[in-house]
Amino acid sequence: MSEICTYYFLLDDEQKNNNEFYKAIWLGHERSEYISEALIPKYVEDGPIVSFVKVFDNHQCKRWKVLLVERDTKNVYVYLTHRSGSFKEEYLSTTHKNNHSVTSRLQLGTLVEVDFGHIPEVYCSNGYSKQNWYYFDSIHPGEMHKRRLCAVIKAQAGSVQVVPITSKEPKSSSDKSIVEIGFDSLSSLSGYNDPKIRSYAICNMVMTVASSRVLPPNASHNSPRVFRDIKYPSKLLSIDKRNLTEALCHSIGFGDYLSLKDKVSRYFIDNGELVSENTRLQSLCNTLELDNQRLTEVESKYNALFEIMVDWKRSLKDYSAEEAVADIKGEIEDYRTILEE
Repeated sequence: MSEICTYYFLLDDEQKNNNEFYKAIWLGHERSEYISEALIPKYVEDGPIVSFVKVFDNHQCKRWKVLLVERDTKNVYVYLTHRSGSFKEEYLSTTHKNNHSVTSRLQLGTLVEVDFGHIPEVYCSNGYSKQNWYYFDSIHPGEMHKRRLCAVIKAQAGSVQVVPITSKEPKSSSDKSIVEIGFDSLSSLSGYNDPKIRSYAICNMVMTVASSRVLPPNASHNSPRVFRDIKYPSKLLSIDKRNLTEALCHSIGFGDYLSLKDKVSRYFIDNGELVSENTRLQSLCNTLELDNQRLTEVESKYNALFEIMVDWKRSLKDYSAEEAVADIKGEIEDYRTILEE
């Protein structure tokens, strides 16, 4: 009969470092009969921190950090400690129940933490272990895992679209879908604000996660203490937000989107100015048209009066039409000179 038993013990970091495993407190165990394989937390010495959820009787903590995993032929021994800050954490799904407007605060560039889960390892009843390749219901190597910082792309009531942020440098500097996040955007975030560690947004790994995986990052927010603000105030600075948008465009093959958008914006502004100028010129044209109509009427009256004066001059003196016209024009110029003085 195949049998696997997993024992869980409570230990702290100091006890582990001092090899004081005799101080470990038994938390509980799981026994599997007629089952030849079991998934257990994958632990690697000096590797990334592994967290997972397990509910034990008489323990408030549900989220644990794995300190060590040991095995023998039939048994697995998992040593755990409380994951820091995991007692009073409020995920977005809970916040949304009390405040439906919170989702609207998660705009492009909002910084959040996301629990992606851990990559388990397959433990066999013969004492061997292997990768979980054919356990499709678990997270596989190469997929996003552990709790990590992310930048929001879009959020709705039950899910959030995010870009994961990592400290691992990109393999290729020419990959424009991966962009560095400036330190100033992360300076207030506890655990992510080490100036010696660079951060990169992996825009070719956009993921949609349930709101029950999302929570605000620990941050100071210009306060002497660090806490998780459920109003989600942590956001990328404008320059990092623009760089993130550009990297997202490259990730889907539209690398020139922002430059084209800027051109369209400039054309729109130019077009607006031209429309305003066209309106001004049209108004001026209408005014000039009215003036032209008025002047045409004045000119018609002037011509009629001039003809009357010509006839009047000829009736006074024996003038030809040309002489009368010349005499009248001379008098008009004399009067204009007097009026202009």
